Amino acid sequence: METKPRNPETLCWHSCPTATTLVIARESGRLSDLFSEEGISLRYLQDEIGHPSVKGASGSFSGNYAGLFRFGGDAPPMSARAHGADTVLVGVIPHKQIKCIAVAYDSAIRSVKELKGKKVSLTKGFQEGSYFLVSAPYRDFLITMDANGLSESNVSYVNPSAGIFEDKITSKPVRSVYNYLNRYAVALLAGETDAIQVNGTRAAELELSGKARLIYDLSEHPEINAGAQILTVPGTLAREFPELVKKFLKMIIETGRWACGNREEVVKMFAKDAGGSEEEVVRGHSLDFHNHLVPEFSDENIVALKRTAAVLNKHEFIDRDFKLEDWMEDRFLKDALQELGD
Repeated sequence: METKPRNPETLCWHSCPTATTLVIARESGRLSDLFSEEGISLRYLQDEIGHPSVKGASGSFSGNYAGLFRFGGDAPPMSARAHGADTVLVGVIPHKQIKCIAVAYDSAIRSVKELKGKKVSLTKGFQEGSYFLVSAPYRDFLITMDANGLSESNVSYVNPSAGIFEDKITSKPVRSVYNYLNRYAVALLAGETDAIQVNGTRAAELELSGKARLIYDLSEHPEINAGAQILTVPGTLAREFPELVKKFLKMIIETGRWACGNREEVVKMFAKDAGGSEEEVVRGHSLDFHNHLVPEFSDENIVALKRTAAVLNKHEFIDRDFKLEDWMEDRFLKDALQELGD
């Protein structure tokens, strides 16, 4: 008779610095006692590893943390999966945020085509052993360049000066992971770079500050826009503890459904998470973003994932034989919905 594995003492969760359902779950108190009946402590990954260093961030993508529920952009974990990471994709929501190229307000640059020969700064991703984990902003930048008849060889990349992590845009308190991304905005305003790729609340903050202009928004071009936010778990967790994965998904579904009827509260929660204002959250996302926080393997979401795969393949970050279908497992979501009466 096969012995059932003992429940882990601790599981972790991690949400990328974007508007995911997990942010609402945390702010509404749905996470802390989720697995109390099973005697499992559910903790925030950043509390376990400290500041999200390169090692910590890449580990959340590649399944190095055996008991991690990770919710966020698709490009880094897809890169990891294509290179053998043992992860399972169990949920998808669309990425309903603006995805912009920003320049300083007084810049002469008015279009993407005028970036030719200019300096650009953005987070490309992380090195994980012999392969590279592509960031979502980098993917968006590559798509934007392609759509405007340019390639990344037409620009020069500039890494911001070390240590400029202080939020000099608005002097508001900023969650550390957002502050990490903020160094690109600081570099832009300091004149170290001519343009940056910036998304969501951060893009809105720059525009509303009056210190920068957004010259192109990929989200306004649905025919080429790529990317979704995905929930992944380590393969061992999916295989050995499917009931825990299903329970987590039930909580995410219920949280997303609550969000549909509580837009004002959702905006407040995301503003608090980003250290931004409610106005910035509203400007940085589509009007109906709160209605798209329940995971589903819809045709629209799968197309968005396939477009990310196509970009990563075109630029040789993943192989042609990467199969999205082998990564997705919808049985957990189906079981969760069935238990909820759907």
